Amino acid sequence: MKQKIVTEGIKVDFHIHSIGSRFKDHSKVNNLTIDNIDILIKKLNDNNINMCAITDHDNFEFKLYKRLKEEEGKGSIKKVLPGVEFSVLFENEVIHIIVIFDDANKDTLSELQSKLVGSDGVPNYDNKEKMAYSEKKFLELIKEIGLSNVMIAHQKGSLSSQKGARKNDVLSLGMDKFEELVFVDYFDSFEFKDRKNEIFNKNYLAKNKQKFNKNDIRFITGSDCHDWNNYPGEDNFIFTYLKCLPTFRGLSMAVTNYTRIKFVNSFFSGSSKFIDNIELKIDDDIKKIQLSKGINVIIGDNSIGKSLLIHKLTNYAYLNTDKRNMKKNYEEYLKNNNIEINTKIKKNQIYEFDKQGGIREKFEKQKLTGTDFLNKHFPVSPNVSCEKQIVLDEITKFINFLKLKKEYNDCIDKLNTFNLYIRESNSNSLTFNLVDIDYSSKVKKCKNLIDNYNFIIEKIKLILQETSILDIEDIEYINGIKDEFEKLLKKYTNIKQKIEYEVLKVNSINDSIRVEDSKIQNIKTDEDKKFEVFKNAKNSLIETIAQIVKFKELIKDYKPNIEKKELNISENVIGKYRFITKTYISEISNEYIIEKIKQPLQKKYRGNDFDINKIEINKLDEYLLEDIQDNREKIVYYEEIMKFNIEEDFKVKNTIIDKEEKDKTKEMSAGFNSKIYFEILSYQDKTEGIYIIDQPEDDVSPTSIKKYLLEDFKEMCMHRQIILITHNPQFIVNLDVDNIIFYIKMKVKLI
Repeated sequence: MKQKIVTEGIKVDFHIHSIGSRFKDHSKVNNLTIDNIDILIKKLNDNNINMCAITDHDNFEFKLYKRLKEEEGKGSIKKVLPGVEFSVLFENEVIHIIVIFDDANKDTLSELQSKLVGSDGVPNYDNKEKMAYSEKKFLELIKEIGLSNVMIAHQKGSLSSQKGARKNDVLSLGMDKFEELVFVDYFDSFEFKDRKNEIFNKNYLAKNKQKFNKNDIRFITGSDCHDWNNYPGEDNFIFTYLKCLPTFRGLSMAVTNYTRIKFVNSFFSGSSKFIDNIELKIDDDIKKIQLSKGINVIIGDNSIGKSLLIHKLTNYAYLNTDKRNMKKNYEEYLKNNNIEINTKIKKNQIYEFDKQGGIREKFEKQKLTGTDFLNKHFPVSPNVSCEKQIVLDEITKFINFLKLKKEYNDCIDKLNTFNLYIRESNSNSLTFNLVDIDYSSKVKKCKNLIDNYNFIIEKIKLILQETSILDIEDIEYINGIKDEFEKLLKKYTNIKQKIEYEVLKVNSINDSIRVEDSKIQNIKTDEDKKFEVFKNAKNSLIETIAQIVKFKELIKDYKPNIEKKELNISENVIGKYRFITKTYISEISNEYIIEKIKQPLQKKYRGNDFDINKIEINKLDEYLLEDIQDNREKIVYYEEIMKFNIEEDFKVKNTIIDKEEKDKTKEMSAGFNSKIYFEILSYQDKTEGIYIIDQPEDDVSPTSIKKYLLEDFKEMCMHRQIILITHNPQFIVNLDVDNIIFYIKMKVKLI
């Protein structure tokens, strides 16, 4: 059966010489005769060549071509095409052009040599000195031959070569002429030989992308073999693969489409998730529609069952639950027309299924960040808990600073005058002084240390969970650090417990003193009581002065002291887009802390000239932007606002950045939604599965189809099988699809 669908890349070589090149290559080709053709045939089969041509200098050996053509279908050789390597004079420079002809007309081919070579065995050059045809004569000759053809121009050297153009290369005409020929599509492709040139050429085109796009120049390799025994004549020669049927038409389509030319046979995905065919039973007649691993397009008139087909293939798994009547109608249609669709595609074989109008529906239902399709491409949120804790601790320090200032001011307010009292006689009554030892600050400091040690230990435990990444030596080292911190935790937990025990003892003593003091109050004289009032006032004054001195030493102007640090972001690169998950702030610093302290204040206090050390707890009403609506303390309210704002800053957001560093999430629209949707699908090469889509033209404008969607599908088909329903001719004419299925009232034809 004649092959109708491309199933694998075709390995080609259209630059092989024979005895036909004798007048130019002389003795080099004397042994390349029809009698020795078996040598070439063996070499072609050894190298798995599928399509080839002998292209002699300005000559065509029909008998040799005919003998080689007899090998079609016997080994690896599937197609032998006729061809000639022409010497053509462009602006006083001779360049070589390989012309491959359509092999449909055997009579014309049998007469081809007589059109090229005179009775003296020398080509009919109109410039015998240069041994070349003028450009005019060449074009007239091609027209006279009258066969469809493909032109491949020599460009053996790289486009960026610093050594100058090689002889007979197109670039020998100069870059201006080269670009002129490129932009008018004079040649279908350009031939190079050295495998390094592929890299240089790609780099050159990338650097000059404002002049050329990736469609402008198609490169192909040819062995230029002059010795069949040593074919292809160069170690590790890089052959060209074409995505086409082994026909002249297939070649002509391939060399004008850069996506159908590769130097490795990688046109189709290696995925196991595809279907070979669709099996139908119509009026008891079994029909099998062969499918390509690439792009399969289903076309036909309206309302003939195209959508029915893809929904039935997937067992209606993607038909909305509110479309139950549609499923019923589909089943009735199949029954009434005596049609059975035997092929079933399991859901785990499908990468994505987009029903008619489905893409627009996906984006209209939810916003960008809520869209399931886009959400699955965003990375895991970055871990910024340590940085957030640093900021929150700094806010706590500032609040403690304000509280310390308040205590200091309260002590100043407690200073007052009192009358001196002179005792007139001795008293026999007893007096007791309470034990006053300040342990609270020590307990607080120990608690802070313990909290920090616990925090660090928990973070180390999280690090140790990454066993798939950490080296054994690193795990041992980190475990050692954890052990040291656990020792410190145990040490300061014991110290805190001892201090708390001392506090318990002091409180017990003071409780006993208070009991005894209350007992002797009844036997105290009036003079004793007056003296005790004086003594208590004096002690209070001394204590207050001592506290003022203590606070004076402790209180220093508040200045945040944290290291400036950029916050981590998580990033997933898909094609030209970066899916980024990051916090609303990009870094923490001393300036950021001051900004957060000032944020809840009125506008006049938020400038750089306002000193935050002037803030007083008792005057917060004067500073705060909003009045306190409940019974909370002003300082508690102020702290809550600051910490709330910080929590908001440390929340994560999702953004999509393009290669020009533009945030594309700000311009999401129906048109852009479908653009980014198809681009991401085309870049996805890690997840296997078939892509099924019904009439994408309903979601994308005709301009957008031409501008980007066709390219996306060309890229996508390298990673997965595509089944596409369409009424838009652009997908047929410009997409260069692998397989077209034409429906007429559910009767199937394969084109």
